[in-house]
Amino acid sequence: LNIELRSSHVAIIPSILDAGPVTVAESMSCGLPVIVSTGCGASTLVLEGENGFTVPPRDAEAIVNKIKWFCENRARIKQMGDSSINIIKRLSLNNQSGTAVNHLIHQIATLEKKGKK
Repeated sequence: LNIELRSSHVAIIPSILDAGPVTVAESMSCGLPVIVSTGCGASTLVLEGENGFTVPPRDAEAIVNKIKWFCENRARIKQMGDSSINIIKRLSLNNQSGTAVNHLIHQIATLEKKGKK
């Protein structure tokens, strides 16, 4: 997986509902900007326009628009990938348990607001 990610330009994770940030974090740690649906719990790792973009779940047009953005802004891919690496490094330097707990609390609150307990 590491070899495949490192030979890519952008990671696209269009999860409809996914609580775990593993795929997004793996992609970011390999220096990729990401396109992630807001249904993915790891969307909290995405700083809009800095290391990738978030899109609504099941919105193919939004994904296509972000792919087009990357095609039109190829020079930003490396910069955004470097930002992904820096975000992951900052997380690894922080208290990971506390980060995970805060992430889960945020996801539960989001689901409760949507009425999906």
